[in-house]
Amino acid sequence: RHGGEIHTHDHHHDRDGGNEGHYHSEKIHTLYNHEAVGVSASRKEAVHFINILSRKHEQAGIKSPDEDLILLFLSVDARLKEFHDDNRTWLDDVTDALILSPSSIDENQEIIQKLSAGTKKDSKKTKDETMQPSNAVSFAIDTSSSDTEGNVEIRSSRVGETLSFDQKLRPRTSSATGQQMALSNGESYPTPLTQSATALRLRTYNAFPASDEALTSHYSADLELSFNLWMCADGIDVLASSFARVIVDPVILSADEKDISGPLAARIVSAWMSGHGDDIYATKILRAVAGRSAQDSILTASKDYSMPERRILMEKTNELTDMLFRISSEVKHSSSFPTGLGQKCR
Repeated sequence: RHGGEIHTHDHHHDRDGGNEGHYHSEKIHTLYNHEAVGVSASRKEAVHFINILSRKHEQAGIKSPDEDLILLFLSVDARLKEFHDDNRTWLDDVTDALILSPSSIDENQEIIQKLSAGTKKDSKKTKDETMQPSNAVSFAIDTSSSDTEGNVEIRSSRVGETLSFDQKLRPRTSSATGQQMALSNGESYPTPLTQSATALRLRTYNAFPASDEALTSHYSADLELSFNLWMCADGIDVLASSFARVIVDPVILSADEKDISGPLAARIVSAWMSGHGDDIYATKILRAVAGRSAQDSILTASKDYSMPERRILMEKTNELTDMLFRISSEVKHSSSFPTGLGQKCR
């Protein structure tokens, strides 16, 4: 259900006691759920409310239909980094990165028209469609840690540091290439995966073909968000020298929230790796995920398995592989599962 809306009315009076004006202060609207829902479902519900609010403001003449809203997905283990600057905030940097200025539109109009005329389908795009930027900004991350005495230390991320995933869909730290850094003199660079804070335009989110409410953990929801942005939009950028930074406390989220389980991996693989010759990748990933799950379930401390242990591990891996393939096939028939992504993207 919708929670309370917190706001106050402020009145300014001139020296003669007249009312100069009336305005609303900043508002906080909290959404409460009767039952526990996952990260993906929570984001979807929040954006649904923002869409309603946007339409109401347009009907009231408060907002122009040409104006877009900026969404910020902030993980529970992250907080915005504070900067002592009264003239600029993270919102200014993010807005510059997500919104094209009129001068940029004029300068790039001819190039965009040539690109949009590349295929018969593209040539039907309107001017507004070809000009809409559809990227997202992933905030740079600083990590906090504390010792036994309670002293807190903040470690800044390296310039060019990004987040990617391995063949088991597990997150791993990566780095932007020299060529990617050179394109913007190191001021921004692409990242394969979003991290603890991601900003994007409302229209960009509304255009996503996939929003699987069964993705309950932070990492699985971010994984789908990243696939949406890279496969169906213009990708994700980190702004290196900007106010778009967060401080993350790594002990707040559990290990499960930062990883992906076998069944959730099967859902993502089934949605995003069907068609385009991607089935071979789906098979490799599901086998790798099954192997990792088998090792975790056996809980063998030593990696130097004896023959009986190796046989048990192989049997368990085969069992879990069959289970994941069965899940990846069955989920396609569930009502909330995103289908037809091969035709909607790329």
